[in-house]
Amino acid sequence: MNKKILAAVTVLAILTAGVFAFIKIKEANWLACQKKYAASLLDRGLDNEAAEAYQKILDRGHLSNTEEANLSYIVGRIYFDKGQYEKALAAFLKVEALDPKNSLIPTVNEKKVICLENLGKPLDARQELEKNAFLNPPQTAQRESVVAKIGKREITISELEKQIRLLPPYMQSVYTMPEKKLEFLKQYVATELLYESARRRGLEADPEILERMARIKKSLMVEKMIEAEVGDKIHVSDAEVKDYYESHKKDLVDQKNPRPFEEIAPRVREQLAIQKSNQAQEELLQRLIRAENVQFFENVLGIREKKK
Repeated sequence: MNKKILAAVTVLAILTAGVFAFIKIKEANWLACQKKYAASLLDRGLDNEAAEAYQKILDRGHLSNTEEANLSYIVGRIYFDKGQYEKALAAFLKVEALDPKNSLIPTVNEKKVICLENLGKPLDARQELEKNAFLNPPQTAQRESVVAKIGKREITISELEKQIRLLPPYMQSVYTMPEKKLEFLKQYVATELLYESARRRGLEADPEILERMARIKKSLMVEKMIEAEVGDKIHVSDAEVKDYYESHKKDLVDQKNPRPFEEIAPRVREQLAIQKSNQAQEELLQRLIRAENVQFFENVLGIREKKK
């Protein structure tokens, strides 16, 4: 009798294990199919449907913390891209709670700041930014005098003076008096506040801004290259200034109010330097055109070839 009972229990245990295994396999298959379906919806731009499909997986459970955090991030990213910042923020907070060491956390933290800013919560956004160490002001070896604070960020007197030195010389002289320095400081703080707000809104990745930055970068690089290639080669001798003055005296000297050569010489030297610079730049450009085998197809623009 005991043997029969033992056999029955064994059979029941085997059947139970088989049922659980079947359920587990079925659940795994459902999960794989649902993930594939949700990803397919997302690839086709059906964002709302994709978010719902991923949410069904999350509601079903049976996921590890890391798996649930990863799917919550996908849901949050969908809502984020659609500008639904409340739902996005909730999803990102869930990622942080489920798996604080997840590799996605740095990205999640950045997007949380943008969500808070767009939800009209700039103070919370700044606190989040500072908490996650996105705002890292330079540390000085010695304690400096602080002239202003933006949240926890300190603006020192050396930072202020550095910004003033970046201005053109004629403008630097304006900000020598304490009252004028205070005026500049307030302008600088206002710019920093607006910049940080724009950064928290994610405008660093705005296509128009990136394009304009690329154009500015290109212009600065060209300017630097010309300065390196041409700048040191421009020399105007006193003899050249004198010769130019003598040959262009009618254009340079006001016959009704003539001025001595010494007063006109600096302007003459500047004109000669500009001429030499333009000539050197043209020679540099022509050299590059020959080296790179540049061709212009004027007929494409509707310009007829000139008859020789």
